[in-house]
Amino acid sequence: MLPKVPTSAVQPTGYSPGLAGGRPGRHIPGLALTLALALGALALARESWLQDHGISALTLSILAGIVLGNSAYAWIAGPSAAGVAFAKHTLLRDGIILYGLRLTFQDIGQVGLAGVLIDAIMLGSTFTLSWWLGTRLFGLDPTSPRLQ
Repeated sequence: MLPKVPTSAVQPTGYSPGLAGGRPGRHIPGLALTLALALGALALARESWLQDHGISALTLSILAGIVLGNSAYAWIAGPSAAGVAFAKHTLLRDGIILYGLRLTFQDIGQVGLAGVLIDAIMLGSTFTLSWWLGTRLFGLDPTSPRLQ
């Protein structure tokens, strides 16, 4: 069984990702950090070599987040935790919803029944394989609450 990573250094106890409550301006350092990562990824994605190889700003921002989260973030987690958690919980979810609204029934119709079935099979098999690997290979408890 894999060890549980403590998150107390990243998120204050009883933290709610909403903007209401707490000290005024507590989100600013974390939101500035996420904005800087996003703008840096957008600027870097304009490089012709990256465009030629199909590397998008999304890929670059994910990589930057992985690198920062596993290196320097421990030192800046205190002041930036509230804003990063707000961006992660609220802004990211809202962005995904807004991006999904761009998909229309006409787009789905152009893909056709075969495309929809392939997507459904891929999603179903991914969830099934993840559940199977998690419970059998990694020894995770299938009744444990999902991570937030």
